[in-house]
Amino acid sequence: FKTQACLGYAFVNAVDPTGVQALWEVFDGSARWAASHKSVCRVTWSVPHQGLDVMVNRFRNSPIMHAQVADEFKPVLFEHGQRKAFPPP
Repeated sequence: FKTQACLGYAFVNAVDPTGVQALWEVFDGSARWAASHKSVCRVTWSVPHQGLDVMVNRFRNSPIMHAQVADEFKPVLFEHGQRKAFPPP
């Protein structure tokens, strides 16, 4: 948290399996960032954690959700492009 550097990952829960291949093709290998950066996006399956409920439970019971941790460092949920409340521990 001291450097406020992004760890460089995100979890995407595809609600329709028919869109997974297209999502994979668009994002895997992408290097189009708003700021100059050498990182390349790689898409992988989350192993061993799969599914939105599993990921939410993993993070909502994590020390990252402590009240002393600033909101910008906490995981967020979006639904239809709108941020929604993260379930409390």
